[in-house]
Amino acid sequence: MTDPVRARLPKEEKLMSPDHSGSDELSRRRILQFGGAGAFLLASGGLLAACSSNGTTTAPTTGGAGGTPRRGGVLRIAASGGGPADTIDLHNPLTSTDIARVWQLADPLARQNPVTGVSELFLAEELTPNADFTAWTVKIKKGVLLHNGREFTSDDVLATFQRIYDPKAPTQGAAVMPELDAANIKVVDKYTLTLPMKRPFNNVLDALAGYFFMMVGRGYDIKNPIATGPFKFKSFTPGDRSVFVRNDAYWISGKPYVDQIETINYADESSQVNALATGEVQLADLLSSASIDALTGAGAQVVISPSAQWNPIFMRTDLAPFKDVRVRQAFRLMADREEMNQLVIGGKGQVGNDIWSPNDSIYDKSIPQRVQDIAQAKSLLSAAGQSGLTLDFPVADIASGVVSMSQVFVQQAAKAGVTLNLKKQSVSDFFSSSYGASPIAVSFWYNQAYLVTSSLNAVTGAPFNETHFSDAKYDSLYGQAMTTKDNVLKTEIGHEMQKIDYETGGEIIPFFNPSIDAAAKNVGGLIPCANGLPLSGFDFSSFWME
Repeated sequence: MTDPVRARLPKEEKLMSPDHSGSDELSRRRILQFGGAGAFLLASGGLLAACSSNGTTTAPTTGGAGGTPRRGGVLRIAASGGGPADTIDLHNPLTSTDIARVWQLADPLARQNPVTGVSELFLAEELTPNADFTAWTVKIKKGVLLHNGREFTSDDVLATFQRIYDPKAPTQGAAVMPELDAANIKVVDKYTLTLPMKRPFNNVLDALAGYFFMMVGRGYDIKNPIATGPFKFKSFTPGDRSVFVRNDAYWISGKPYVDQIETINYADESSQVNALATGEVQLADLLSSASIDALTGAGAQVVISPSAQWNPIFMRTDLAPFKDVRVRQAFRLMADREEMNQLVIGGKGQVGNDIWSPNDSIYDKSIPQRVQDIAQAKSLLSAAGQSGLTLDFPVADIASGVVSMSQVFVQQAAKAGVTLNLKKQSVSDFFSSSYGASPIAVSFWYNQAYLVTSSLNAVTGAPFNETHFSDAKYDSLYGQAMTTKDNVLKTEIGHEMQKIDYETGGEIIPFFNPSIDAAAKNVGGLIPCANGLPLSGFDFSSFWME
């Protein structure tokens, strides 16, 4: 999980990065769009009947390549969620495959450690705040080379931030950390910068620990992206595949291992599984529990990583009928979360409570677990004048199990007299016509720190505020949380925000998904990941082949 305390150190303390230089250990659409499938669960007819007969499945990780990692080979990945809108703009990924490619080509100043889930420094080796968190000093590693052979320096960090915060075309990172006064960043020396803040901001480490702030070389060209990552650009065809080759000058000694990595778009999970079983590819991401038996039977290794990924059913709080909080609460009470967990992902998830980031240290575990209450849901709908409500419910395979989850919810809602007409769409049609337009739809989010996610999806004007939620008290609390020096107070503020999420928000979070990935038996390096990202936390430098 992320650790908000580490980013709020007294003036004289510093964050020091782990030393990877001589070791083989590598200690959300726009951000959030992931592909997956419910095809296996839906294929046998009625979802509830098909799943309930199977019960839960326990699938241990099967063995893969062992021993010492070796160099060589072409690694092909069956990736889900991509489409014609794929991009290799490292600061504006649109799909899950885009995000995978970002991690292949570039590195951030900080990341979430894939083993511990804790935010840590990566390209940066020190991150030090001043006394009131109005400025942060960043020192980067020396000797890191860009793909063109030039050393990565403070000028490249400055150029990266200038691109992200371009007032004419800001990218996703500008919304994650709007407090940064990018126009006044100062280069101190070749490896040191000062990041001024517009107001006190204590969450810099968590904000930087993601793909929103991938470092690039100055003069960045989207058609030939130059960065510091483990692989270098060779070719890219949107909607089809990318081909990247090993960066022999990568700053982590000995890595990456494979000669070439190809990320190939697959339309659905059945295609991914078939490609892995027949040897067309060696890795497949974001699978459902329904594929486990078929994969292990074919000799593949399967890794299940418990995570806090979440696939919400979201309600537009600015549109009828969900402008009425009573309707929103009724819909939340329709959901039988444990039933969804069992039927959709074989009981391998964590039941949700309509609040994100359950692994964050400021998550309020004292808030009562919401359970299905059909009688109360009917009463609320009646009070709101919405008994017998009928709505279209657009969905798409944007994440593993989303369609299956939605079908279960349709059946659960029917118990309260609500008719949801499920409209299955292609991923591209969903995002172009339904996402953000329909009063109710589905989404996908990575696990991130609670306050980072809130800055993206809940504060007024947030860039991915899919519910269009707006609450002045919530906004005020968020501002207080970002400026306080008192960690106890910050937790208390977070709890107040979460009560608002719980009582008036527009997200239904039935459960938190595990991440299920699979690899051919000759692939090494696929391990469980704590940060919720697929494929060992997108640690592509650590995969090898026998």
